[in-house]
Amino acid sequence: MERTGSKNGTMTPSGLGSGSATPNSRLSRPSSREQIIHEFHFSKRPGDKNETLLDCQGNAKTKVDFQVHIDTRLGDSVVVTGSNNELGSWDPRKGLSLTTNAKTYPMWTASLLIPSGQCVKYKYVVVQGDGEVRWEGIPDRMFTPEGMNITLEDGQFGVEKARLLNKDRVSVAGENVTSSRKNNGIILGDDFMEPLAKIESGDTIFVMTYRLPLVTTRNEETGRLEFKWLSFLSDDKSRPFRSTSTHQPRVMRCMSRHGLYVIEGLRALRDRCKVVYVGGLGLEVSPSEQEAITEELAAQFSCIPVFLPPGEAAAFEDFCHEVLKPVFHFVHPTAACVAGAFGRQPSPGLAPNWQLYTMVNHEYARKIVDQANDGDVVLVFDMELLLAPNHIASRARTANIGFLFNTPFPSPEIFRTLPVRKEILRSLLSADTVHFHCYTYARHLLSACSMLLGIESKPGRGGVTQVVFNGHHVHVRASHVGIDADRLWARLEEERLAQEQEAWRARLAGMGRSVVLVAYDDLEPLAGITLKLKALRSLLALFPEYRARLVLIQVAIPLYDSRGDMMHRRYMREVLALADAINKMDPGAVVLMLEKLAFAPRCALFSVSHALVNCAIRHGLSLVPFEYVLATEMPPRNRGQLVLSEFAPCSRVIPGIMRTNPWRDEDVARAIVKCLRQPAHEREYVHGQQLAWCLHNTVLRWADTILTDMKVQRKLLAESGEELRRATSCRVGLVKATHKEISASILKPAPVALAYGESRVRLVLVDVDLMIRPREEVDEAAKTQLLRTLDQLVEERGNYVFLLSSETSDNLLRWLGDMRCLTQAT
Repeated sequence: MERTGSKNGTMTPSGLGSGSATPNSRLSRPSSREQIIHEFHFSKRPGDKNETLLDCQGNAKTKVDFQVHIDTRLGDSVVVTGSNNELGSWDPRKGLSLTTNAKTYPMWTASLLIPSGQCVKYKYVVVQGDGEVRWEGIPDRMFTPEGMNITLEDGQFGVEKARLLNKDRVSVAGENVTSSRKNNGIILGDDFMEPLAKIESGDTIFVMTYRLPLVTTRNEETGRLEFKWLSFLSDDKSRPFRSTSTHQPRVMRCMSRHGLYVIEGLRALRDRCKVVYVGGLGLEVSPSEQEAITEELAAQFSCIPVFLPPGEAAAFEDFCHEVLKPVFHFVHPTAACVAGAFGRQPSPGLAPNWQLYTMVNHEYARKIVDQANDGDVVLVFDMELLLAPNHIASRARTANIGFLFNTPFPSPEIFRTLPVRKEILRSLLSADTVHFHCYTYARHLLSACSMLLGIESKPGRGGVTQVVFNGHHVHVRASHVGIDADRLWARLEEERLAQEQEAWRARLAGMGRSVVLVAYDDLEPLAGITLKLKALRSLLALFPEYRARLVLIQVAIPLYDSRGDMMHRRYMREVLALADAINKMDPGAVVLMLEKLAFAPRCALFSVSHALVNCAIRHGLSLVPFEYVLATEMPPRNRGQLVLSEFAPCSRVIPGIMRTNPWRDEDVARAIVKCLRQPAHEREYVHGQQLAWCLHNTVLRWADTILTDMKVQRKLLAESGEELRRATSCRVGLVKATHKEISASILKPAPVALAYGESRVRLVLVDVDLMIRPREEVDEAAKTQLLRTLDQLVEERGNYVFLLSSETSDNLLRWLGDMRCLTQAT
């Protein structure tokens, strides 16, 4: 900030009056120790290491020693002035004078008692002999006084001291910057603002999701399957403005439907590295088509499909949605549900149970194990694949695994009701990073680890929380994702949106409604649509002036399972009955649309509305509020406001929104009216803050931050020797190797035979699970040959054979009971 001054006038920062603080001042809350001092006038004992000075009123004071090197001329004086009264409130005439002598020159020093706990900005000023004032031409220096005494060694006058945080995010000049690259033995990098690691062109990122972000359709003429990216379904510019077809594309159920758009957004990383998707197609594919489809997806989309046997996908999804999803959305399971899903008695056919869930996760992980190389990054998404990190880590042992939740994580009191709670936690802790969109859910995971496994957490570098599980370091972090703002911003200029706007205006004019509320949800109980309609009923009762001019346009998207059956029919009937009841009292107050709107009509509807209302009971990820903020930039720029449920994680990151408890319908009604009555200048200001957040926090930036953090943490752990310590561990599933996972597809028979013949003592590790799973595919002849081979290995002199398995001893005895040398193998 430039400073101005005169010989006789009061010198202040330019643009500010005397005594004003500088702009953008950072507030710093007092430490807990200082709060105790202020509240209870508690004084430390003399001689205590953290002794604090108190004034006569009992307020904490800190002695601050200023030191700066300045080359001056005869007659010059040096003053330090700053933002508080003790330093003159930016008036050099009232500032603190510094002194020097022949021994210490050119270092100038001074000391002063300053109130503790408040951030102070300051600068050094040279007052020349003729009265001219020379300010430092750098950003304001700052410090927070704490404790009894601190010394500020500020280096040269007019030179910003090198520090890690820089306002302009550029390299910082300073003395001996190159020689001070190491801090506590950790290399900071070529530049203080450069990350320790970053995404490089040679990196490979595997993105594992239960369903690929593709739309698969079968051509009625050719009978072949056709594929397109998920976003193209609504973003297809060739689609006609008004379709005469009454057929609406069905929306398949998913743990986090909006999470698929985030997963697809990772394609933007392909400009910098290799990104490969692994997942299912959402429909059954005959064995004769699988090979051709695999080649087509690999060549055109860089995707590796996972094919499940007929009927298995539907049963798997039933287990996820009927058992896991309620628990992870804070709903206690019933005894009948637990008995059927986790019982030890075998169920007939493909029943939705834990055994089927384990087999599907193993099949997905096998695709990664066959492809991953040393150091590859694997991102696993959502609760359909909770066991995948353990399967991958136990075989591709050098993979950098991250598990990302697009769904909530329940409190420990609810999570502990799952009979397989520890198995899930151990699998998640096999990953290197576990990511959430909300820190509340991260805290639930840490609490569950402490309660069920006895593992405590500690804060780590970069704002992450670190958990150590059997020598393996797991980093838990939370940051909310945004949307692809650049692409969405460009699409808002299309002519089709203006046409859709006119259509909506004409429809609203025909209804005689001038105040428009909009809601866009999936048709499921967790969306809280019934609570929203009850809040609207309360609004019309409490504020009758809105009865003739307010309308709620509720878009409710029906969800279908993989069999093609509509879900939540009972809940749909409740929504329809409640909407009909409101319309009987106030005709036209509710418009219920049971369809998924394409991009153009959806954004056009957002642009003509005055508020978006969300009453979710429990949510993991919703991108609708972010899209709504950008859509309101379209003319006429209504600057629609956001009324969001406090149970939606996005309500904690979007600035200026109205957070409500959806269970209190009158509070929701009053919040909506408050937004509608908000002055125009306040709406403009709030919208500007929300728009800036959406444009800055994009999907690409979110993904880049996560991947960079994963590489940085891996690099720091490697430098501290964590890789070596893990390599010496004998725990199954977490042993780190310096090579790619050992499997038949990697090892070459010739070198293995040569090494086997030349060695006298051999350690043979046999993963029995890989050799005999799935059991249905192993016939008696193959099993007999397998057992004969194991017997030969055990009987040969010099061999030490270890059989590794995650199964129970009873199952192992049933599978390997015919092995002659079973007692000799460990």
